[in-house]
Formats: sequence, C-alpha cells, structure tokens
Amino acid sequence: MRTGKEKPRMTPVFSPEARADLQACLAAWGARHGWGTDLDQVDALAEAVARLAGEVAFAAGLAACGARGGYAGTRRPCPCGGVARFVQHRRRWVQGLAGSGYVYRAYYLCAACHTGQTPWDTAQGLGNQACTPRLRARVAELSARVTYREAKSLLTRLTGVALPESTLEHITLAVGAAIRAEEDAAVAAWEETGAVPPPWPERADNVGARVYLGIDAAKAHTGGGGTT
Repeated sequence: MRTGKEKPRMTPVFSPEARADLQACLAAWGARHGWGTDLDQVDALAEAVARLAGEVAFAAGLAACGARGGYAGTRRPCPCGGVARFVQHRRRWVQGLAGSGYVYRAYYLCAACHTGQTPWDTAQGLGNQACTPRLRARVAELSARVTYREAKSLLTRLTGVALPESTLEHITLAVGAAIRAEEDAAVAAWEETGAVPPPWPERADNVGARVYLGIDAAKAHTGGGGTT
C-alpha cells in the first residue's frame, strides 16, 4: 500500500552466502536449544525466533544506518533564506515493524527563524513521526479495512507492535491526505498537459486499454414508505 510521496520500499534479497550464514546460525541455535517436540511447539518457537531475529536485526541496522546520520557540515541553507548551523547529534526514538530503538542524528538550528532541521529524519521518510514508512503503510492498510480498535489488536498480534488507537488514526488520516494530494496533483498535471501519469508499481500489471467503473454504496430506510 502506498503512503504518499516517499522513496520506493525495497524488498531485501539475501545473497546465497548471506542466506547460508543465517541458516548456519539458526541451525546451531536449534541444535543447542532445541526446536520443540511437536508441531505446535515448532510453529510457536519458529514464530518467536523470527520475531526476536527481527528485533535484533532492526536494532543493529538502526545503529548502523543512523550512526551520526544527517551530518552535512557545520552549516546548511534554511528555507527562510538564512543559514542553519549544526548544534549537536540528538537522540530520537524510532519504531519499526520488527523492533524499535534510539538513534543519534545531526540537528541544525536557524538563528533567523529559530527552526530546527534534522536531515536524517527527512531522508528516511520519518519527518516528525516515530514510526517508519513501512510501519505506517501497514497501519494504514489495516485501518482501511477494519476499525481502529480491531486494527490495533491485529497489528499487535501479527507484529508485536503496540500502538494506541489515536496513533493509528493520526497515521491513517495523514496517509490518506498525502495520497489525495498526489492524486490531485496528477489530475491537475493531466488537465494542464494531457500527460497520463505512470501507474503505481503495485498496479502496473493490471493496466490496459479498458476502464472499469464500480460503485459502492450503502442504503437505509429514510421513510415509512420504504424510501432509501
């Protein structure tokens, strides 16, 4: 599910060597600690191992990609026309699909407009939100299908991530607004130039010469005579 203007989300691909290394680590762990004695234990343990491995991988990856991230010299331009100066590396918390952790990234402050800048946050698609783009996409996808309460329960059960309903609502509304803005911009560009925007990647295989329209509606009695 797309979540507004953002860089494409990659799908990790293990090289044969990396896959073999990971399999060897897991095999050694299983040989030492065991994989259970029946199918239910094996299934439950495999799920727990996958979740723990995800937490470890996220924490290590966050530390690596965010280590003193976003530093671009002692000064950088500010949108107000002034100059933002480097202050320090500040800590922030990040919540991902597989885990969470703290990262230290460069913080700049403009003396003219007193606006702070965190280039790493912007580059990673975080902005002022703690949740990663992948997590926000999952939240929006669940919340678009069920109530926020149900989405919260499903998210926790499937990923182990516990977020309040208010956060789910905030993320979903923000994603919806971003998508609407993109679609409005595409329509405006088409009206001005006649150029048809490229299809979204997840729909590329379904693009053809024929257009299908569907109507989704709900009806309810509004009068004693059966009017709907």
